[in-house]
Amino acid sequence: MLEHQYANLTHQRVSLRLEEELKVEQDRWIQTMRNEDLLSGFHGRVIQIMKPHIDRAPLISEGFGIILALSCLCCFSDFLSRFQKSIERFNLEQERLMESTEAFIYRIISIVNCCPPFREFANRMAQLAKEDGEDLLRQAEGSLDRITALATRAISELIVQDVKPFSKKLLGRRWLNNSDACDGIVSILEEHTAGLRKLSQGPYQATISELHRSILLEFVRPLIQGKMSCTTSKTRRKVASKLREESKQLVQIFSRLDSPQTTLDQVLPRLTEILVLEDISSIQMEVGMLVSDFPDFRKRHLSSLLDVRGLWDPSSRQQILAVLHDLEGADALTPCRSTPGLFSDISITRDTRCISISLSRASQFGRRTLSRLSHRARNISSSSDGGLGNGEEDTQL
Repeated sequence: MLEHQYANLTHQRVSLRLEEELKVEQDRWIQTMRNEDLLSGFHGRVIQIMKPHIDRAPLISEGFGIILALSCLCCFSDFLSRFQKSIERFNLEQERLMESTEAFIYRIISIVNCCPPFREFANRMAQLAKEDGEDLLRQAEGSLDRITALATRAISELIVQDVKPFSKKLLGRRWLNNSDACDGIVSILEEHTAGLRKLSQGPYQATISELHRSILLEFVRPLIQGKMSCTTSKTRRKVASKLREESKQLVQIFSRLDSPQTTLDQVLPRLTEILVLEDISSIQMEVGMLVSDFPDFRKRHLSSLLDVRGLWDPSSRQQILAVLHDLEGADALTPCRSTPGLFSDISITRDTRCISISLSRASQFGRRTLSRLSHRARNISSSSDGGLGNGEEDTQL
């Protein structure tokens, strides 16, 4: 009875002190500070409110340790829920207008860097509370996951906004003949490297993954949406060569940033192959490999890309689109949790020349491509399907 009374009293005191600490931290969010001063010791102060209870209670008895751990974990779970909601209410954009992107990123970093030590301490309390703490731990981790997602998305969006003056030039009229657009994007990423490195390991990996995906979208979206027409072989070769060159620059910068999403390095090379290859079976192979890496690549995206390259021949289009039809039937397009969505964020607003595919032909061509994918070491036969017969007059860029 005495132990439970003490636990109830501790619960009240801990809850009050956590609430006070959160209020102090919220006040800091709207203060003007130097970048380095924005990186506060908030997580250490919060944990210290509960840590003495967690350390001492098991020394009295195992049962008392369980009671105190459960009580503090309950307080902490409620606190994290309020912490999450306070971040959601924080007017990020209004505050953003008052300072530089770098300063605002530091402000977000100070918030998200709390998540790893909070997660570690929540797990410690859950271990002490045994099975009684499992539900509370799930609630706490859910709040931390949402905070991390909010912060990483905010940082990525801020940096993408900074690169917009350059990314809007991609696949434009002057893009083929100069490197200003990609060089500008890489330069801005390099400028933000020092700030990003202030992130803790977990949030850093999540942020770089989202940033990598977002920057690739700036290249892939205008290509898929047909910003530049590539209806001649000469234009296709030029565009493919330019995209390969810029893809290498992106691979290098994100390698230096230690991006865990190395699969993203393959998206532009795969798309350029589909753009420039003349042999149907080779294009089918590239489509199959692209889908294996990016399950959200759909028929509308492929059809739009075929429009961009000026492939109007119904028979050739049908054979290529059949690959996706067969993969969909084989449930091969189920998203993988380790693969970030990419093409699902690319809308196709213009009409594309989608063709009604015969199921028997779809199955025939799809199975053929699936077989090739499982035996990549075999040589691709190029004699049966022939060329694509595109026009040979350059489009004015």
